[in-house]
Amino acid sequence: MTSQEDHIHPLKQKITDLLHAQQYQQALEILSDISPEDHRDDWFLHHRGMLHSYLENYSAAVADFTAAIAINPHNALNFTFRALAYLWLEDHAAAILDETQAILIDDELGEAYFGRGNVYYELKDFERAILDYNRAILLDPTHEIALNHRSCAYFHLGNYEQAMSDAEAALTLNPDYADAIVSLAECHSATGNAELFYELMEKALTIDPTELDLLSPQTLARHQNEPQFLALKEKYAAQ
Repeated sequence: MTSQEDHIHPLKQKITDLLHAQQYQQALEILSDISPEDHRDDWFLHHRGMLHSYLENYSAAVADFTAAIAINPHNALNFTFRALAYLWLEDHAAAILDETQAILIDDELGEAYFGRGNVYYELKDFERAILDYNRAILLDPTHEIALNHRSCAYFHLGNYEQAMSDAEAALTLNPDYADAIVSLAECHSATGNAELFYELMEKALTIDPTELDLLSPQTLARHQNEPQFLALKEKYAAQ
């Protein structure tokens, strides 16, 4: 092993450890001091881009992922992570292009389909979102977040039966997944089962008191003036 490799290996391990510990600022400070030789390794640029994303500095993240792509244009993850930064910057067209490029490089990268599905979802193109979520779930049937996002897409299309099925599947994988509990609650609200709606919302709010913020406008319009809803809102507002 060369002296440069001796230097790089422990540095990569240190950055990885800091990422796992969510010490993002400390890791970023270390990566800001890397040598010009290390800049020729897209690993450092990719991980610095990740850190910028975690710290919500999305323009800097895009710049680092772009530099990483220039070094290694065959790394699909460079594209899918840059797509996520573009999504936060609300550049939907760029995000779709990057996720599509990631899929062209690696058509079994489930996170690229999931990411592109999320872009289509934000654009309210729920049919296309579902197609991408389908592929992500096919590649990873335990992807509880993709199942819940597909549930939400079906809900917006008025397919409450399929939306309910996906939310239940997500909860089978993770019974305490509050977002999926809310998705299931909304399906029961839309199909006229207010009692179960409130039972599920109470359960979701005990896990995460902010879950009322996820309710769709149609669900809010249906319940927001009901005494039981107002009581829930008051109970969890201070938590």
